Amino acid sequence: MGQPNKFILCTKWAVELMREKAEDPVTYKSFWTPVGTQGKIPVSFDTEEAAMNQLKEIINQSPKLAKQNLQFCLLEVRYVPNVVKAYKQVWFDKYVVKETPLELQEHKFIDKIQ
Repeated sequence: MGQPNKFILCTKWAVELMREKAEDPVTYKSFWTPVGTQGKIPVSFDTEEAAMNQLKEIINQSPKLAKQNLQFCLLEVRYVPNVVKAYKQVWFDKYVVKETPLELQEHKFIDKIQ
């Protein structure tokens, strides 16, 4: 029996591909950059809830991220130790089971100073 799936927080961004002719439609290639790494391995979470709690904590610590128009998503990946590398995009097609776009809504920041 394989390992259970893991969850990785990412930002999603796109690059416009070059067109051969001006009249060709504009196409984009998407890339996913994991939020947080341990060396070159993305930080993964056992549950979707744990990943969402970490995103809230990140936004609390850096509120400017919420205003940068970043597109966050949550990727559910088949867990394969040390194969999903942060800056190698090949893993997306092989290991991602589900991609869930995330929207940052009005968020009340928690003051941690007591």
